[in-house]
Formats: sequence, C-alpha cells, structure tokens
Amino acid sequence: APRIAESLGVAAKGGGLYVKDEGRLPTGSFKARGLVMAVSMAKELGVTRMAMPTNGNAGAALAAYC
Repeated sequence: APRIAESLGVAAKGGGLYVKDEGRLPTGSFKARGLVMAVSMAKELGVTRMAMPTNGNAGAALAAYC
C-alpha cells in the first residue's frame, strides 16, 4: 500500500492508507461480513433455521456462520 498511498498523495500528508483484505475472512468472500451480522441477528431473534437461494459465496458464508 505504500506506493498506492504515495500516488494518491496520502503519504505526503503524513497519513496512512489502510487496506482491508477481504480474502482473509474465514470464507474468503466479502459476503461473509454481511452474513455474519444477518445470522447473529436471526439467532438473537430466535430463528433456528436459515436458507437462501444461492450456489456461490453467499451460501458458503451462510453455512460458515449457521
């Protein structure tokens, strides 16, 4: 990120550039961030089963947190 910060002029101002690596999430998908909140709220409300129409990353994220 230092080269990107420099090209954006962030480094010259003494600031830093922070990059969030979504690939480091348990499922490797950015969709996990949203689904972990949805699953947490559903559990808080007493939901015991969840399903969603997907065959991709969203389904893997849902399965990881249910």
